[in-house]
Amino acid sequence: MSELASLLSRPDALSTRMKARPIDPVALQKLAQSLPGISGSRLSAEQTGELQRRLHEAAAAGEVDRLRSRDIREGCKVFLHAPQPIIESAKTADAVLRRVERNAQRSAILALITAYVDGFREGEPFGSFASRVRKVVSRWNGRPITPWPELNKSIAIFDPSKAPANIAAAVLGEAQPPTEILSKLGLDTEIRQRGGLAEAAFVSATRTVAAKRGSAVIPLQERIVEWGTTAEGGLAFAKALPATVNALLMPWRDSDPPDTHRAHLIDVLIALGGGDPRTKPGPWRDVQNTAGEAYSVLMRWLTRASVFQFFDIVDQSLAKDPQGRTMWAYRRRFWTSYLMGEEDAPTIEEAWVAFGEEGAWLARKAARESNLTGFGAFGTQEDRSATHAALIMRIGDWTIVDWSHNAKCNFWRRGDPGAPQLFRPRYPSGTLYSAPSQYSHSSPATFTWQKKFAEIIEGKQFYTERRSWRPKRA
Repeated sequence: MSELASLLSRPDALSTRMKARPIDPVALQKLAQSLPGISGSRLSAEQTGELQRRLHEAAAAGEVDRLRSRDIREGCKVFLHAPQPIIESAKTADAVLRRVERNAQRSAILALITAYVDGFREGEPFGSFASRVRKVVSRWNGRPITPWPELNKSIAIFDPSKAPANIAAAVLGEAQPPTEILSKLGLDTEIRQRGGLAEAAFVSATRTVAAKRGSAVIPLQERIVEWGTTAEGGLAFAKALPATVNALLMPWRDSDPPDTHRAHLIDVLIALGGGDPRTKPGPWRDVQNTAGEAYSVLMRWLTRASVFQFFDIVDQSLAKDPQGRTMWAYRRRFWTSYLMGEEDAPTIEEAWVAFGEEGAWLARKAARESNLTGFGAFGTQEDRSATHAALIMRIGDWTIVDWSHNAKCNFWRRGDPGAPQLFRPRYPSGTLYSAPSQYSHSSPATFTWQKKFAEIIEGKQFYTERRSWRPKRA
């Protein structure tokens, strides 16, 4: 039995959580039955089990024809439901379906179709059930059951191996809103558009998009976002988050999209995933396990976003400080080389920013003005002044904290218990400025500190001087 049907069987379970007057069971049942496309039965869980038992016993005795039409209709509504699903007994399922077809019982076949659409799944025994429904619909000679015979021919809607891909192709290939296209294909209610067949079609569409490459995929990704996003901004198919992440990120695993599209995708994924994966990792664990390559693309983008956010805010805070700008230009170029992985150098694997009060204000202002919530993620620091900002990075065996103004760069080796953790909302005094190894940024134009830092990060045996450290305008 579905969760909704289970709740409807005990309306008092809903009212016990509310301080308002109890819900009227009769009114609630009538409302539920008035919803188009719902396959729920008025039977309680106990009544459902009793009806299913009678159907199984009648089939075993060869007496299904002696059952009332009402029993057949209600049995079709709970064909896939617990506790004793009809679908799990080939003999009972065959007997019920033969009875429906022989008597041309329209209410029963429509109940079976709704059960198929809402409860769509892969594998057996669902495949055999779908095959029988397909045959019944193709031979139907009772009162019209439009549009199902037509859809059976045009998109093989009752063939689980074809229907999801056919629906997905229609949504991806046409210009109308996805809801309009789905309505033409039999998924004409909100319940059906969020049911099992709709979800399977959506996942099929994500697989198609995930396999694409290049800028031509951008309109298809917009289509996936439109289809999979609810009016409230969440994901319409909760179990399809890994598939959605694959569709939006795998096309960019070897190259980046335009900046505006990348920023848009970051914002969309944070909304659909239930938060920034750096600060709210819980909802993203399944994505990490099942869509790890796509997840790494997102983390790469977020890392770059944090580093460039740091750069942009520091540029603003030093706008009226010529000497500070000169000093900062060398630091920016040095860390950019590790962000972009120049000349086979290690890359910044993860990054996070901790602003002082002034930088935090500038960052929030930038996030509001750009309307991109993904760029509003950062921490705050109490180690230095309100104008200071700390860039916290993980590169190879090191956790590194460098600063925007006059402050030493701090290095912690991997496993050091004193190393600051990334993605914290707040860093108390002493957290980011207490490394066992600290180095100043003296003599920037001679590249003394750059060479020292590179030797630490890469190891002396792998270190080679990179002249790209020199800013274009020092």
